[in-house]
Amino acid sequence: MVKFSIVVPVYNTYDYLEKCLSSLVNQKNIKEKYEIIIVNDGSPDNSEKIILAFQEQYPQLIKYIKKENGGVASARNEGVKYVNGEYILFVDSDDYLDPYLLEKLSAHILEKGAPDVIRINSQDVKSDGTVIQTVFVEECNDDVELLKRIMEKRALEVPWGYVYKASFYKKNKFEFAPKRIHEDYGLIPIILYKAETISCLPYIGYNYVEREGSIMAETQYEKMKKRVDDMYFLYCIHMKEIKGDSIKGKLLRSYSLEAMLSKLTFLNDTDLKQKLEEIKSNLNSSDIYCYNFKKAIKKVLLKANSQVYLKLYKKYKF
Repeated sequence: MVKFSIVVPVYNTYDYLEKCLSSLVNQKNIKEKYEIIIVNDGSPDNSEKIILAFQEQYPQLIKYIKKENGGVASARNEGVKYVNGEYILFVDSDDYLDPYLLEKLSAHILEKGAPDVIRINSQDVKSDGTVIQTVFVEECNDDVELLKRIMEKRALEVPWGYVYKASFYKKNKFEFAPKRIHEDYGLIPIILYKAETISCLPYIGYNYVEREGSIMAETQYEKMKKRVDDMYFLYCIHMKEIKGDSIKGKLLRSYSLEAMLSKLTFLNDTDLKQKLEEIKSNLNSSDIYCYNFKKAIKKVLLKANSQVYLKLYKKYKF
Protein backbone atom coordinates (compact mmCIF):
# COMPACT_ATOMS: atom_id res chain seq x y z
CA MET A 1 0.00 0.00 0.00
CA VAL A 2 1.23 3.48 -0.78
CA LYS A 3 1.73 5.93 2.05
CA PHE A 4 0.36 9.12 0.52
CA SER A 5 -2.22 9.91 -2.15
CA ILE A 6 -1.95 13.45 -3.51
CA VAL A 7 -5.15 14.61 -5.22
CA VAL A 8 -4.66 17.49 -7.67
CA PRO A 9 -7.74 19.09 -9.30
CA VAL A 10 -6.78 20.94 -12.50
CA TYR A 11 -8.64 23.71 -14.25
CA ASN A 12 -7.03 26.48 -16.34
CA THR A 13 -3.71 26.54 -14.51
CA TYR A 14 -1.36 25.95 -17.44
CA ASP A 15 1.04 28.69 -16.31
CA TYR A 16 1.43 27.15 -12.85
CA LEU A 17 0.93 23.42 -13.37
CA GLU A 18 4.47 22.44 -14.27
CA LYS A 19 5.86 23.96 -11.08
CA CYS A 20 3.13 22.25 -9.06
CA LEU A 21 3.70 18.79 -10.52
CA SER A 22 7.48 19.15 -10.35
CA SER A 23 7.19 19.77 -6.62
CA LEU A 24 5.19 16.55 -6.26
CA VAL A 25 7.37 14.18 -8.29
CA ASN A 26 10.58 15.56 -6.77
CA GLN A 27 9.89 14.93 -3.10
CA LYS A 28 13.16 14.30 -1.23
CA ASN A 29 14.23 11.44 1.05
CA ILE A 30 10.83 9.75 0.97
CA LYS A 31 11.24 5.99 1.26
CA GLU A 32 7.55 5.11 1.26
CA LYS A 33 5.60 4.83 -1.97
CA TYR A 34 3.17 7.58 -2.86
CA GLU A 35 0.84 8.39 -5.74
CA ILE A 36 -0.33 11.51 -7.53
CA ILE A 37 -3.94 11.56 -8.73
CA ILE A 38 -4.50 14.33 -11.26
CA VAL A 39 -8.11 15.19 -12.07
CA ASN A 40 -8.56 17.30 -15.18
CA ASP A 41 -11.87 19.07 -14.55
CA GLY A 42 -12.59 19.75 -18.21
CA SER A 43 -9.86 22.37 -18.43
CA PRO A 44 -10.09 24.17 -21.82
CA ASP A 45 -6.49 25.42 -21.78
CA ASN A 46 -3.35 23.39 -22.56
CA SER A 47 -3.02 21.91 -19.07
CA GLU A 48 -3.49 18.40 -20.46
CA LYS A 49 -0.26 18.65 -22.45
CA ILE A 50 1.68 19.17 -19.23
CA ILE A 51 -0.23 16.39 -17.47
CA LEU A 52 0.45 13.87 -20.24
CA ALA A 53 4.13 14.79 -20.37
CA PHE A 54 4.50 14.15 -16.64
CA GLN A 55 2.48 10.94 -16.82
CA GLU A 56 4.71 9.65 -19.60
CA GLN A 57 7.80 10.41 -17.55
CA TYR A 58 6.38 9.09 -14.23
CA PRO A 59 3.88 6.34 -15.20
CA GLN A 60 4.25 4.48 -11.89
CA LEU A 61 3.61 7.62 -9.88
CA ILE A 62 0.81 9.44 -11.70
CA LYS A 63 -2.83 8.50 -12.27
CA TYR A 64 -4.70 10.71 -14.70
CA ILE A 65 -8.47 11.14 -14.61
CA LYS A 66 -10.32 13.35 -17.08
CA LYS A 67 -13.89 14.52 -16.48
CA GLU A 68 -16.40 17.10 -17.59
CA ASN A 69 -16.19 20.41 -15.78
CA GLY A 70 -18.01 20.31 -12.47
CA GLY A 71 -15.97 22.56 -10.22
CA VAL A 72 -13.15 21.99 -7.77
CA ALA A 73 -15.40 20.19 -5.26
CA SER A 74 -16.46 17.53 -7.76
CA ALA A 75 -12.85 17.17 -8.94
CA ARG A 76 -11.60 16.53 -5.40
CA ASN A 77 -14.44 14.09 -4.77
CA GLU A 78 -13.63 12.25 -7.98
CA GLY A 79 -9.95 12.02 -7.11
CA VAL A 80 -10.68 10.47 -3.71
CA LYS A 81 -12.38 7.54 -5.47
CA TYR A 82 -8.97 6.47 -6.81
CA VAL A 83 -7.03 6.85 -3.56
CA ASN A 84 -4.95 3.86 -2.44
CA GLY A 85 -2.79 5.60 0.13
CA GLU A 86 -2.92 5.66 3.90
CA TYR A 87 -3.13 9.46 3.90
CA ILE A 88 -4.74 11.96 1.53
CA LEU A 89 -3.37 15.37 0.58
CA PHE A 90 -5.20 17.91 -1.56
CA VAL A 91 -2.95 20.17 -3.61
CA ASP A 92 -4.35 22.95 -5.78
CA SER A 93 -2.73 22.94 -9.22
CA ASP A 94 -1.44 26.51 -8.98
CA ASP A 95 0.31 25.83 -5.66
CA TYR A 96 3.35 23.72 -4.83
CA LEU A 97 4.87 21.69 -2.00
CA ASP A 98 8.13 22.01 -0.14
CA PRO A 99 10.46 19.22 -1.35
CA TYR A 100 10.78 17.67 2.11
CA LEU A 101 7.10 17.70 3.12
CA LEU A 102 6.37 13.99 2.62
CA GLU A 103 9.54 13.04 4.48
CA LYS A 104 8.53 15.24 7.41
CA LEU A 105 4.97 13.91 7.34
CA SER A 106 6.08 10.30 7.33
CA ALA A 107 8.19 10.82 10.47
CA HIS A 108 5.40 12.82 12.13
CA ILE A 109 2.81 10.09 11.49
CA LEU A 110 5.07 7.50 13.09
CA GLU A 111 5.82 9.76 16.05
CA LYS A 112 2.18 10.71 16.69
CA GLY A 113 0.64 7.28 16.20
CA ALA A 114 -1.18 7.88 12.90
CA PRO A 115 -3.64 10.70 13.77
CA ASP A 116 -6.88 11.14 11.84
CA VAL A 117 -5.95 14.65 10.72
CA ILE A 118 -2.62 16.49 10.54
CA ARG A 119 -2.38 20.25 10.20
CA ILE A 120 0.47 21.46 7.97
CA ASN A 121 1.85 24.98 7.92
CA SER A 122 1.98 27.14 4.83
CA GLN A 123 3.07 30.39 3.31
CA ASP A 124 1.35 32.70 0.84
CA VAL A 125 3.62 33.50 -2.07
CA LYS A 126 3.54 35.52 -5.27
CA SER A 127 3.92 33.80 -8.63
CA ASP A 128 7.66 34.50 -8.55
CA GLY A 129 8.02 32.81 -5.16
CA THR A 130 8.22 35.98 -3.08
CA VAL A 131 6.78 35.26 0.36
CA ILE A 132 3.80 37.45 1.25
CA GLN A 133 3.06 35.97 4.65
CA THR A 134 3.58 32.83 6.65
CA VAL A 135 0.70 31.00 8.32
CA PHE A 136 2.40 29.07 11.09
CA VAL A 137 0.63 27.21 13.88
CA GLU A 138 2.77 25.94 16.74
CA GLU A 139 2.69 22.24 17.54
CA CYS A 140 0.20 21.35 20.25
CA ASN A 141 -0.88 18.08 21.85
CA ASP A 142 -4.31 19.38 22.86
CA ASP A 143 -6.94 19.34 20.10
CA VAL A 144 -8.94 22.22 21.56
CA GLU A 145 -5.93 24.48 21.97
CA LEU A 146 -4.76 23.56 18.48
CA LEU A 147 -8.13 24.54 16.99
CA LYS A 148 -7.99 27.87 18.83
CA ARG A 149 -4.56 28.56 17.38
CA ILE A 150 -5.71 27.69 13.86
CA MET A 151 -8.76 29.92 14.23
CA GLU A 152 -6.59 32.82 15.35
CA LYS A 153 -4.71 32.50 12.05
CA ARG A 154 -8.04 32.67 10.14
CA ALA A 155 -7.06 29.58 8.16
CA LEU A 156 -9.17 26.78 9.57
CA GLU A 157 -11.11 25.67 6.51
CA VAL A 158 -8.51 25.38 3.72
CA PRO A 159 -8.53 21.74 2.49
CA TRP A 160 -4.85 21.82 1.52
CA GLY A 161 -3.97 22.85 5.07
CA TYR A 162 -4.47 19.30 6.36
CA VAL A 163 -3.52 15.70 5.67
CA TYR A 164 -6.28 13.14 6.22
CA LYS A 165 -6.10 9.49 7.21
CA ALA A 166 -7.78 7.76 4.27
CA SER A 167 -9.62 5.14 6.34
CA PHE A 168 -11.13 7.88 8.54
CA TYR A 169 -12.04 10.00 5.50
CA LYS A 170 -13.69 7.14 3.61
CA LYS A 171 -15.45 5.70 6.65
CA ASN A 172 -17.26 8.99 7.16
CA LYS A 173 -17.97 9.35 3.42
CA PHE A 174 -16.79 12.93 3.42
CA GLU A 175 -17.53 14.94 0.26
CA PHE A 176 -17.07 18.55 -0.74
CA ALA A 177 -20.38 20.20 -1.67
CA PRO A 178 -20.48 20.59 -5.49
CA LYS A 179 -21.40 23.88 -7.17
CA ARG A 180 -20.97 25.80 -3.93
CA ILE A 181 -18.43 28.55 -3.38
CA HIS A 182 -16.59 27.98 -0.08
CA GLU A 183 -17.07 24.23 -0.36
CA ASP A 184 -13.98 23.93 1.86
CA TYR A 185 -15.70 25.94 4.61
CA GLY A 186 -18.57 23.49 4.27
CA LEU A 187 -16.56 20.32 4.85
CA ILE A 188 -13.40 20.97 6.86
CA PRO A 189 -15.08 21.97 10.16
CA ILE A 190 -17.12 18.76 10.00
CA ILE A 191 -13.97 16.70 9.41
CA LEU A 192 -12.26 18.35 12.38
CA TYR A 193 -15.32 17.78 14.57
CA LYS A 194 -15.42 14.07 13.77
CA ALA A 195 -11.67 13.48 14.02
CA GLU A 196 -10.67 11.65 17.18
CA THR A 197 -7.06 12.75 16.92
CA ILE A 198 -5.61 15.94 15.39
CA SER A 199 -1.95 16.89 15.31
CA CYS A 200 0.14 19.67 13.85
CA LEU A 201 3.35 19.39 11.85
CA PRO A 202 5.51 22.39 12.81
CA TYR A 203 6.96 22.78 9.34
CA ILE A 204 6.12 25.05 6.40
CA GLY A 205 5.30 22.50 3.74
CA TYR A 206 2.74 24.17 1.48
CA ASN A 207 3.11 27.19 -0.81
CA TYR A 208 -0.17 28.91 -1.59
CA VAL A 209 0.20 31.05 -4.72
CA GLU A 210 -1.88 34.21 -4.75
CA ARG A 211 -2.74 34.93 -8.37
CA GLU A 212 -5.14 37.22 -10.18
CA GLY A 213 -8.34 35.59 -11.38
CA SER A 214 -8.63 33.07 -8.54
CA ILE A 215 -11.92 32.65 -6.72
CA MET A 216 -10.54 34.45 -3.67
CA ALA A 217 -9.55 37.41 -5.83
CA GLU A 218 -12.97 37.92 -7.34
CA THR A 219 -14.68 41.15 -6.32
CA GLN A 220 -17.76 41.36 -8.57
CA TYR A 221 -20.79 42.06 -6.44
CA GLU A 222 -23.10 39.40 -7.86
CA LYS A 223 -20.44 36.78 -7.21
CA MET A 224 -20.05 38.10 -3.69
CA LYS A 225 -23.81 37.67 -3.15
CA LYS A 226 -23.48 34.08 -4.37
CA ARG A 227 -20.68 33.55 -1.85
CA VAL A 228 -22.90 34.87 0.94
CA ASP A 229 -25.78 32.58 -0.04
CA ASP A 230 -23.49 29.55 -0.22
CA MET A 231 -21.86 30.33 3.12
CA TYR A 232 -25.29 30.46 4.74
CA PHE A 233 -26.34 27.19 3.07
CA LEU A 234 -23.21 25.46 4.39
CA TYR A 235 -23.58 27.09 7.81
CA CYS A 236 -27.00 25.46 8.14
CA ILE A 237 -25.39 22.09 7.43
CA HIS A 238 -22.84 22.75 10.18
CA MET A 239 -25.58 23.46 12.68
CA LYS A 240 -27.00 20.01 11.96
CA GLU A 241 -23.72 18.09 11.81
CA ILE A 242 -21.68 19.80 14.53
CA LYS A 243 -23.16 19.45 17.99
CA GLY A 244 -22.32 21.57 20.98
CA ASP A 245 -21.65 18.41 22.97
CA SER A 246 -17.98 19.11 23.57
CA ILE A 247 -15.62 22.06 23.75
CA LYS A 248 -14.41 21.17 20.25
CA GLY A 249 -18.00 21.19 19.01
CA LYS A 250 -18.68 24.55 20.66
CA LEU A 251 -15.53 26.01 19.09
CA LEU A 252 -16.44 24.83 15.60
CA ARG A 253 -20.05 25.99 15.85
CA SER A 254 -18.77 29.37 16.96
CA TYR A 255 -16.29 29.47 14.09
CA SER A 256 -18.98 28.57 11.58
CA LEU A 257 -21.34 31.28 12.81
CA GLU A 258 -18.68 33.99 12.87
CA ALA A 259 -17.30 33.01 9.45
CA MET A 260 -20.76 33.12 7.91
CA LEU A 261 -21.52 36.48 9.49
CA SER A 262 -18.23 37.93 8.26
CA LYS A 263 -19.32 37.34 4.66
CA LEU A 264 -22.47 39.42 5.22
CA THR A 265 -20.29 42.52 5.51
CA PHE A 266 -19.76 42.40 1.73
CA LEU A 267 -23.44 43.20 1.14
CA ASN A 268 -24.78 46.69 0.64
CA ASP A 269 -27.17 48.05 3.26
CA THR A 270 -30.34 47.04 1.39
CA ASP A 271 -29.21 43.47 0.71
CA LEU A 272 -27.81 43.14 4.22
CA LYS A 273 -31.10 44.12 5.83
CA GLN A 274 -32.96 41.66 3.61
CA LYS A 275 -30.50 38.83 4.31
CA LEU A 276 -30.58 39.38 8.07
CA GLU A 277 -34.38 39.24 8.01
CA GLU A 278 -34.16 35.98 6.03
CA ILE A 279 -31.75 34.23 8.35
CA LYS A 280 -32.59 35.72 11.75
CA SER A 281 -34.41 32.59 12.92
CA ASN A 282 -31.19 30.61 12.49
CA LEU A 283 -28.90 33.11 14.21
CA ASN A 284 -28.18 32.14 17.78
CA SER A 285 -25.77 34.33 19.73
CA SER A 286 -25.33 31.52 22.25
CA ASP A 287 -23.31 29.67 19.60
CA ILE A 288 -20.46 32.14 20.06
CA TYR A 289 -18.18 30.31 22.46
CA CYS A 290 -16.79 32.75 25.00
CA TYR A 291 -13.30 31.50 25.77
CA ASN A 292 -11.85 35.01 25.89
CA PHE A 293 -13.00 38.60 26.42
CA LYS A 294 -13.28 39.39 22.71
CA LYS A 295 -15.65 36.46 22.16
CA ALA A 296 -17.79 37.62 25.08
CA ILE A 297 -18.09 41.09 23.54
CA LYS A 298 -19.06 39.60 20.17
CA LYS A 299 -21.72 37.46 21.82
CA VAL A 300 -23.27 40.45 23.59
CA LEU A 301 -23.20 42.56 20.41
CA LEU A 302 -24.81 39.87 18.26
CA LYS A 303 -27.54 39.29 20.81
CA ALA A 304 -28.24 43.01 21.11
CA ASN A 305 -28.15 44.05 17.45
CA SER A 306 -26.80 42.01 14.54
CA GLN A 307 -26.40 45.06 12.30
CA VAL A 308 -24.25 46.84 14.88
CA TYR A 309 -22.22 43.65 15.28
CA LEU A 310 -21.54 43.55 11.52
CA LYS A 311 -20.68 47.25 11.29
CA LEU A 312 -18.12 46.90 14.06
CA TYR A 313 -16.74 43.73 12.52
CA LYS A 314 -16.36 45.42 9.14
CA LYS A 315 -14.56 48.38 10.70
CA TYR A 316 -12.31 46.62 13.19
CA LYS A 317 -12.17 42.97 11.94
CA PHE A 318 -12.44 41.85 15.55
